[in-house]
Amino acid sequence: MAGDLNDNTGRAYTDAELLRHNQTALAELRNALQLAQGEFSLIALGCDYHRLRYLVNQELVNAGLAEVLQLPQQFQNLREIIQHATGDRLPPGLLIVGLDYLTPADLQAVLRATNMGRDDFRQQFPFPIAIWMNRRVRQQFLQQAPDSRSFSPAAIAFKLPAGELIHSLKVGTQQLFNTILARGGDREPSTTSIRLIGSDALRSELEFAVEDLAAQGVTPDACLQASLDFLQGREAHSRLEMDTARERYERSLAFWDAHADPESSPALETAGLTAADCRAVLWLHLGLWWRTYAAVQRATYEASLRQARGYFEPLLEQFRDRDQTPHLARFIHVLAEVLQKQRDWVALEILANEGISLHQETADPVRLARDHGFLAEVALIKEDWLTAQSEAAQALDILDTAEADLEDGETSDRDLAQALIVAKRFQRGWYRFLLGEAQMHLSDPRAAIHYLEDARRETDPEVDLTLHIKVLEELIHHYFELGQYWDAFCIKQDLRQVEYRYNLRAFIGAGAVQPHRHLGTVKQFDGITEAAVAAEIRASGRLFDVERLATRLQGNPHAIVIVHGPSGVGKSSILTAGLVPMLRRQGSSIEGNPTIPLLIQTYGNWEQTLNTALNDALKPWFPILPDAADTPITGATLMAKLRRGIDKNRAFVLIFDQFEEFFFDKDDPRDRRQFYEFLGLCIDQPFVKVVLALREDYLHHLLEAECIINAASQMQDQDLLSRDQRYPLANFSPAAAEDVIRQLTSAAQYPLPNDLIHRLVNDLAAETGDVRPIELQVVGAQLQREEIHTLDQYDAIGPTPKEKLVQDYLAYVVRDCGPPNEKLAWLVLYLLTDEDREQRLYRPLKTREELEYELKLLEMPFAVDQLTMVLNILVGSGLVFEIPEEPEDRYQLVHDYLVRYVREEPQSRLMEALEKAKAISKTVAAQ
Repeated sequence: MAGDLNDNTGRAYTDAELLRHNQTALAELRNALQLAQGEFSLIALGCDYHRLRYLVNQELVNAGLAEVLQLPQQFQNLREIIQHATGDRLPPGLLIVGLDYLTPADLQAVLRATNMGRDDFRQQFPFPIAIWMNRRVRQQFLQQAPDSRSFSPAAIAFKLPAGELIHSLKVGTQQLFNTILARGGDREPSTTSIRLIGSDALRSELEFAVEDLAAQGVTPDACLQASLDFLQGREAHSRLEMDTARERYERSLAFWDAHADPESSPALETAGLTAADCRAVLWLHLGLWWRTYAAVQRATYEASLRQARGYFEPLLEQFRDRDQTPHLARFIHVLAEVLQKQRDWVALEILANEGISLHQETADPVRLARDHGFLAEVALIKEDWLTAQSEAAQALDILDTAEADLEDGETSDRDLAQALIVAKRFQRGWYRFLLGEAQMHLSDPRAAIHYLEDARRETDPEVDLTLHIKVLEELIHHYFELGQYWDAFCIKQDLRQVEYRYNLRAFIGAGAVQPHRHLGTVKQFDGITEAAVAAEIRASGRLFDVERLATRLQGNPHAIVIVHGPSGVGKSSILTAGLVPMLRRQGSSIEGNPTIPLLIQTYGNWEQTLNTALNDALKPWFPILPDAADTPITGATLMAKLRRGIDKNRAFVLIFDQFEEFFFDKDDPRDRRQFYEFLGLCIDQPFVKVVLALREDYLHHLLEAECIINAASQMQDQDLLSRDQRYPLANFSPAAAEDVIRQLTSAAQYPLPNDLIHRLVNDLAAETGDVRPIELQVVGAQLQREEIHTLDQYDAIGPTPKEKLVQDYLAYVVRDCGPPNEKLAWLVLYLLTDEDREQRLYRPLKTREELEYELKLLEMPFAVDQLTMVLNILVGSGLVFEIPEEPEDRYQLVHDYLVRYVREEPQSRLMEALEKAKAISKTVAAQ
């Protein structure tokens, strides 16, 4: 019957009482285990609460009816986990706990694999297996494992009484409020998240408890409902469900605000907690909500910071008014962080000085170090370099002293030990950065670089992305100014990847697309792709291609898939940033066997390359796979290793990308035959699939491969050029290209107006009617780099904006080589282009020796190290391929379409001289 809770329902239940409450279900489970002794049986156990599961497990273990198997938080195959846990033993029964810790995607994959291998369970495990499932796991079990479900009768349900739920929630919420007040607001692991603290019932079980109370017709009192609103707000906040979180926070705050006067509501004072204390906690969380919103919605950054400040200031004022010095000392930095982000240096200096007094009084060295860090940053802004140096050094000294005291045993404060761990990960890098900047202005660049490199290692983009980027930017600037161009370029590459992976940069340029990473607080993508597949793959409609390729490999009867398309269509990106991450994703399988993708992109010594990849893949099962030095790696050797993996229930997908290079590298038919024969062996293996990706103008070479493969394979019906075997990729249509740009720029919070997007796509599609993905990336990268936001700005670039942006992109890469090396870099690029007799432009492959020879013909002076650095930067930027082979590597411009732009670079006298030198050389050779 619905109604408010009375006093009896709020009491705590003993362990014995909870077992008696579930005695019918417990008896049923006992009987099921006893009846299934010595034979396989699958028993589903429904329970949403860890405490109750633990009590039931202990009862059954003590009775000798079962053992408990706690699953790891990540795994791929339930059958393998059970095999490893039991070995040759036959336990009386097995109680499995931990499926509810898996992510939705991983849970789905594990249950699918379990369903596909259901007969193996019955054959290998002659004992009863009981699996604990909360209601979410149970729902997935019914959907994803319908065949396994036939082994199991209806789930045996275990439940908590309403009184226990109410008592746990009341006690838990009071503990949570007190814990937050005791910890302070500046020791969360990220500036953009709320980490849930407290019992399991307050985290994953909160939703179940609320649902169960409603189902039993129990209405929480107003005080508990306000606490539940707060907890549900934290839960939503942790998932970045921002609207829900804010609504719950504000509803909870309204209750505590109405009862904040102790005289009007003395009954709320429980466990030393007042309504004013609860209000302070809600002020904190609403302030943190706005700080999170500023980070994830950068367009509202300043306004959101003002809102956060509007909650943090009354929070601190309440602590001052109530003379709550410990609370004030713990929470003062939440406001300091906002002032720092707002660049309100006057207010920050005042607050930091107040913090020094507070943290000296409370003997809190970690927060005291932060106060000095804030003052060091203020001093840098004032260009008071000596003060900045002193304050930053003092912050580091305070941390070092506190750590030394802890190590020497002079203090055993566990809170301090934990705070020092947090400071080491979240703050020490900031102090080193500040010290490095001060040293640079004090004309000590060597010491400055040392501190900045330490800061680079000690700052984590997952923790403080803004600081990490700032450290990288300063290092790039200082290295470049010091003439250390290679060091500057390496860090610039790191910066580019960080910005791209965290959706700060929409386009990557000429390099292959890489999978994005996301802050732990960023909402995951759908369960099929999660965060593994790069944004371009999804946004461009290529996700459909990736999923179709994955489906073909998992269930298609053909063992080989031919991916083909024109140069620059994005074949490598789709494989590297789409298919490989999807196949590596936990739960991806071929006929129930987890998939291991192996990506090969060079063919000078393909056997060794594949062998190395196989050794790395098989390390978990075969830590040492020695290869005799005098024994060559052959197709038979590789196949033996593949079979060892198959014996461990693994499936392999061998992906040979840029396969057209194979025909350059293997011009001897005997070398090609060895590879094709190896592919024939692969076809005969049920758990080995092959992907060949190549330019469409090289497809005819596969006719030779087809004959040899069919001769070597037992399956002699491979038609490599048939529609069933091929998977064509085309350039983007204009409509798809507009979607790509719109979604990528929106994700990177670099939105472009529709008129600019439409014009840009028209320019990109002007020559062929469609859009090359690589050209879209190059032009887009330069567009964002030059901060073009409007159509007027785009038109102002010149009469041919697209061409100018490509030229600017090339010039940008060349400038990374440094002013003394720019001419050499342009010449190297030019030497990697040519014309044939029909005046068709192409990109020849050249060794370094050939490049050096042509540079000497030009009488272009260069040092060996200078040319090495230029080549490394051009390769690292993605403009040039380095193709490893024996005896010497070769270099090639990355895409055909760039040839024209390189050769259209305004011809200097040096380039004209190069042409004359080449003509003279050809004349001499002809004579």
